Amino acid sequence: MEERTARVDARTLRAAARDGKDTAHEKQAQREFLEDSAANGMLYDAAQVNSATTGDVTTVWSDSVDLDQVLVTAPDVPDADQPVAGLGAIGSNNPSAADQKLARLGSSGLGSVTGQWGDRDGGTVSVTVDGYKLISGWERYRVRESKTDRDVYYYGHWATAVGKSVTGYDKAPYVVDVRSRPKSGYRSTFLQLRNYWPKVSQPSCSGGEIGIDVLGFGGSLPLQNCSSLSPDPDPTSITMKVVWSAGTCKDQTVEGADLGMAVDTKPGYNAILSDYSYARFNDHSTACDVGTSDDIRVIYADPGW
Repeated sequence: MEERTARVDARTLRAAARDGKDTAHEKQAQREFLEDSAANGMLYDAAQVNSATTGDVTTVWSDSVDLDQVLVTAPDVPDADQPVAGLGAIGSNNPSAADQKLARLGSSGLGSVTGQWGDRDGGTVSVTVDGYKLISGWERYRVRESKTDRDVYYYGHWATAVGKSVTGYDKAPYVVDVRSRPKSGYRSTFLQLRNYWPKVSQPSCSGGEIGIDVLGFGGSLPLQNCSSLSPDPDPTSITMKVVWSAGTCKDQTVEGADLGMAVDTKPGYNAILSDYSYARFNDHSTACDVGTSDDIRVIYADPGW
């Protein structure tokens, strides 16, 4: 099958976002973004939201995401039989963005939080291609802790992949992959990966969530999937990775993956991390098509991924 690969860099995305020519399609995407973000616990003012349409890719993101690029690899001529079939993302929190004072409304990110220092902050990005959607978010809390030689942060990252229903079968996600690590240029400000969730030895969850507990900071982390998870922490690079996979067959039209990590930074340094989110979708009429050529990726901040 012929494939197309399209890369839209940050400069092009920012220029498209500033052109002042929001189409009806983009305005609808912005409205959906605000609704999706609220469902994931992120409340934004419309002035904090950017959007860009380049070809058939529509990207919407909050000011607190440092967007770098959108990368699409998909069948060359998408149509009813061979539509584009995946979504993915990479990115970081934006150190220059004002802290977001966010309310908790949805099921992603921590709930019942205690022991934090100051307000939660976070960001969201959404990418839609031919009806497929990936929504990715991050959140950060500073832990209220008494040590003077370091600051401790909780950092959460999740991605929700939304397929689409067509006559006879659903074009469903079958891989969702989330990763977080220090943003390029900030590794020296980090001291250690103190803890991570979910655990390698305990990828399942009870009641759809797992508990977070670090130095008096606590909360409940909802997991969008309680099985088929592959956590993969790397203390050396301070990287956390969680992959959900449906195996050889599709599962549901909406799937997601979540991670949490506790990191130590040098005193006075914020935890500036870069996120990668990726999903691949079933693109054929067969329920168990797991071809590797059906990818859409979005890179937003750290091109080293």
